[in-house]
Amino acid sequence: MRFSIYIQIIPSEKGRIDYIMNLIMNMKYFNIYSDGHNHFIVHNTRKKFSEGHTHIDNFNSAKYISYLALYKKIPQKRRLSLYLIESVIRLSTDKEYIESMYELKREIIAKKEARRS
Repeated sequence: MRFSIYIQIIPSEKGRIDYIMNLIMNMKYFNIYSDGHNHFIVHNTRKKFSEGHTHIDNFNSAKYISYLALYKKIPQKRRLSLYLIESVIRLSTDKEYIESMYELKREIIAKKEARRS
């Protein structure tokens, strides 16, 4: 069975842009939608769409952040961008896990600042 969602994005200057996103993968309560042009939306169906979704430009990254949030994993070897960490935080519902991800984000920011000095 194939599901689609209809998304309207209204940029301030360009007028309305419409997207039809198709459900391409489901991991328990995480849905991954695609427009067929390397734009993906990951949505935690246990949260309101406006609070529990994120936009990703790579399918493997979309799967990976779904896996991290679903199983509450802290990445050890693979370094995540700050955007992907924020995406995992946005998707998760577990408060302790969210705090752990915020701590990881703070560590990455501190390392970047230390390199600049």
